[in-house]
Amino acid sequence: MISIISFSAILGAILFLILAVEYSLILKRSGFLFFPGFLFSAIWSTSFWQSHTMDFIHAAIWSGCFLLKFRSQHENSKMEPGRYLFWLVPILALLGAIASTQLSKEPTQLLFYLYLISCVGTLLIIEQLIRNSHGLVKVVGLSIGTFFLYNLYLYSYVLIAGTATVELLQARTLGHTTLAAILCLAPLVVLPTDTERRKLALSRPSAFTTSSLILAGAILLTVSILGSLAELMGGEISLIAQPFFLFIGVLFVGFCLASSTRRAKMRVFVDRHFFQAKYDYYDEWRKLSDRLSLGKNRDDYAAIALQAILPVFHSKSGACFINSDGYSRNAYSTGMNSDLRPIDMEEHSAFFEKMLTDDWIYVPEATEINKAKYNEYIPTHLCEKDRVLFILPLTGEDKIKGFLIVADDNPDPIASARDFNWEDFHLLKLIGKQLSNFVEYQMLMNERMVTQQFDAYHQFTTFVMHDLKNLIAQQALVVQNAARFMHKPEFVEDAIETIEHSVKKMNRMVLKLNSKSAIDLDKTELQRVSLARVIEAALTKCSQKKPVPHVTQPIGEIYVAADFENLTMAFTHLFSNAQEACDDDGSIEIDVRQLETEVECKVTDDGEGMDQEFIDQRLFKPFDSTKKTLGMGIGAYQYQQILSKIGGRISVKSKLGEGSCFTVVIPIAV
Repeated sequence: MISIISFSAILGAILFLILAVEYSLILKRSGFLFFPGFLFSAIWSTSFWQSHTMDFIHAAIWSGCFLLKFRSQHENSKMEPGRYLFWLVPILALLGAIASTQLSKEPTQLLFYLYLISCVGTLLIIEQLIRNSHGLVKVVGLSIGTFFLYNLYLYSYVLIAGTATVELLQARTLGHTTLAAILCLAPLVVLPTDTERRKLALSRPSAFTTSSLILAGAILLTVSILGSLAELMGGEISLIAQPFFLFIGVLFVGFCLASSTRRAKMRVFVDRHFFQAKYDYYDEWRKLSDRLSLGKNRDDYAAIALQAILPVFHSKSGACFINSDGYSRNAYSTGMNSDLRPIDMEEHSAFFEKMLTDDWIYVPEATEINKAKYNEYIPTHLCEKDRVLFILPLTGEDKIKGFLIVADDNPDPIASARDFNWEDFHLLKLIGKQLSNFVEYQMLMNERMVTQQFDAYHQFTTFVMHDLKNLIAQQALVVQNAARFMHKPEFVEDAIETIEHSVKKMNRMVLKLNSKSAIDLDKTELQRVSLARVIEAALTKCSQKKPVPHVTQPIGEIYVAADFENLTMAFTHLFSNAQEACDDDGSIEIDVRQLETEVECKVTDDGEGMDQEFIDQRLFKPFDSTKKTLGMGIGAYQYQQILSKIGGRISVKSKLGEGSCFTVVIPIAV
């Protein structure tokens, strides 16, 4: 047997020397980084003297090689500060090697613990390299990692049993040579820069089993430490404590591995940390965002939300239910055969309550207890004729907004439900938040649009009421003066003209009512109108009230680009407001003068005036008025809107008790 072990040691040394050259030629720079490790592994294979010292040096060299390799892969990016702590591993191993050479007798347990720490640190470095590498580099990491994993077991056994058997040491030598042989043959089946299709990785069951064994080893290591502490106490208690702690450790391992809940948690842990995710979360999130931005009609938000989630699970059938007025109604569905009638939220309160409080995702076809424990809450008619994969809640502001149903196109629904694991739930939680925010935002936008439509309607009716008020005032003035002047032909002629104007005005209002616009501010085709005619028409409308505005000097042929009726309305409001601010014996002057490219019209009155605060904050604000009469406070706002639409502007100077001056500036039409 000894001759076989000796032959294995010599063969291992030769193979590691070959590896040093082979990998340097194949991997080039990476191979040169592994050169010291392979070279020392060859020396280690044939050295039986000072074995503990050699183990420490072995760990120091290989951990240093792997760290250098890991650093070379990230030389163009800034390494995380925590990764520099890994350099303590080779330093600690070298300190252990120095300490072991200074001992003249058998090594102490402290030295064994120091090696275990170095070994665990080396395994952590190897694990980082494996996760961030591929091809032959990953094969080297796995092979050398297996050796240090055996050393971890060997030294743990020594701590528990007090000494290592010859068989364990001989098995280590054989295993070391076997790893060298595997590494020599690896380039024949693994490309230096391996692709994802050929990457080397453990299967999920193997990884789960390995993780379970690591957990068991960690527990037993803890037990061995407790046993060693008990041994330091001496006496009979130490003889009882060691087997007792071993019994407790085995019992604890048994309970951990026998518990289905703990096994499930461990399986999830392994899937999360040892395997590539089932979904590319960045890619799925990007595609989802793109699909949510395709809709143009806000009323189609239910269809957009459903069509956004269906491709994620390769489905073509589903439905989107939106809650309102105590019922959850089908807002959009595709490919569904089940009865999708409205759901009474009070009758099925448990169904909605579970989705709201626990953000619960129903899997109707699930057979596992954890997935199916609330399936009795699902309304039966939702899944009568369809294989429903899941029901996803849409929540927001502590309310359930609705839910999404995604049907399963797989002919074996039970198999699909069985494959629906924690990754699907995790992705659905993320997607559910995004879709909930999208649906809630669109619902709020729809509510806001309805509110804006009501506001526009109220504004529209307010403008109409304002115009009616002016017309009624003109008609009332005719009626008021009829008894005194009805025998005079001039009055009759003027009254008929006023009534004719009112009829025309009323007809225009009816037309505007039909077109749903109190004033046509959105007209794109403007006319070239005479400003003199506009002011003359506005003065005619205001001629029945006192004081009558008058033009200080004749207005020349000045033309502006505007709508004649809208601009006349603006000046009418301006003159009418000045009249209401003045007494009957007051004065209103209109001064028009032409500038280079603009025309300026000043309307000056000696009325009540306004303070600066009112001008700055309230004058052009709708529904705000200081008139003693029942003014609606929209005249100034209305003519400001009319003027701004044609590029004009208005400014005001006023003092309380002294009057006001409104200056209107309008671009001259070319």
